[in-house]
Amino acid sequence: MKKQTLALILIAAFGMSISSCSIVFSKTNDFTTNKSRQKKTRPANRPQVAKAPIEEIEKQEETVRPSVTLSRAELELRTSIISKAKSLKNIPYLYGGKNKGGFDCSGLTKYVFDQHKIKISQASYAQAKNGIPIDLDKCRAGDLVFFGHGTVINHVALVVSANKYKLQVIHSTSSKGVIEEDILASNYWKPKVLFAKDIITQSIASK
Repeated sequence: MKKQTLALILIAAFGMSISSCSIVFSKTNDFTTNKSRQKKTRPANRPQVAKAPIEEIEKQEETVRPSVTLSRAELELRTSIISKAKSLKNIPYLYGGKNKGGFDCSGLTKYVFDQHKIKISQASYAQAKNGIPIDLDKCRAGDLVFFGHGTVINHVALVVSANKYKLQVIHSTSSKGVIEEDILASNYWKPKVLFAKDIITQSIASK
């Protein structure tokens, strides 16, 4: 009798254990299912970012800024100035340099303008006082761009071409000499850009 009673108790306990495990397993499955559902529904709540087609971006980059119509004489002068500046590329940097033996930044711009009988000052800060102030987005070939910080001007470059995304210049740098580069793509030069000046238009008007 005692053995039968003990057997019944064990069977009952085993049954409760199975039932209890089944409940735990069921709850675990529910938790896993809910968590999985949460993961699936989360991306739907994220904001969608619009992306412009590649063709549209390339088209914008190729768009040249509109500029004032130039006289033939001024257009030829600006073209000649850039051609002369390009011929001086790779000449080494020389502090105070004013000729083909070596140029500093303002020595280069003055040399090029002197070759075209356009008078400008020697130092970059003095050249910044010459010409007509212009917006950077209206720069044309032959204009000058000045660099520095605050009111201190310590560098000048000659504009080759410009559009909304690019400002190509020729300048004499202490590290590479006379080079051509896009200053808007330069982490070094871009933050130092201050303003631009048009020397050529004023020079033609005075003749």
